Amino acid sequence: MSETTIAPMQRAGFWRRCFSLLIDGAIIAILFQLVGTILYGVTGGAIQSTGSFAGVPSCIESGMGETRSTPKETDKDKNIVSSVKKVCTYSLFGVPQLRWIKETENRSFDGKMKIWTTKNQPIDAKNNDAHELDLGLLSWPAFLVWRIFVESRGDRTIGRRLLKNRLVSYDGSTPSFSRVAKRYAYREAPALVMFIAIDSLFTATISDILQGENPTYSMLLLLVLSALHMLITIWITVDIVRRRDTYYDRLAETCVVVDPT
Repeated sequence: MSETTIAPMQRAGFWRRCFSLLIDGAIIAILFQLVGTILYGVTGGAIQSTGSFAGVPSCIESGMGETRSTPKETDKDKNIVSSVKKVCTYSLFGVPQLRWIKETENRSFDGKMKIWTTKNQPIDAKNNDAHELDLGLLSWPAFLVWRIFVESRGDRTIGRRLLKNRLVSYDGSTPSFSRVAKRYAYREAPALVMFIAIDSLFTATISDILQGENPTYSMLLLLVLSALHMLITIWITVDIVRRRDTYYDRLAETCVVVDPT
């Protein structure tokens, strides 16, 4: 990083930055929730938003699935599988958000162990298969684009304005678009890699357990990555609490300062 003159500015503290982030995130989440609700109503449930708050489920049983046995050497060693099907409608303040058919399986292995698994399939109002649109996954990129666009123009998002803080360059000037984009890329890249790795390992661990295999290797990696993610989070938190620049601010030569205006 090149030598840069750092202007004397009061760094924003932890709670000021934390609540501005939460407010901006809540605004984006509410907007995407409304989009999902409108899509469900306009298409009759043919397009349903996942990854957002679905609301309270109301389920009715649509009939019993099959009950089957897998014979082994003796009748005592049979693996019995029974299933129940339910249609569940998720509503938020009385407005439907999702409609799913859920099949729950009760597996009894040798009369000793039961494993419950659920198969979910979205269906529309006419019980036809529906399409899933993960608006929850799209909301975070939208949040980042909003912040990058606003902050590179010298303006502030609603959260930053309410909590009276602003993103600036080290010399106090408005950061360029590329500088702000780099800042958020440095911040989000480790989190994205960690999320994908942890999610994959968690799925592998659960799969091993359900199949009766030893999940030691995947569970160990899961614990190591989870601990590393926690350490990075603590490191960032401590820097902010001490009113120091985080690693991604130092790399992008930006800082979050108090702006009472």
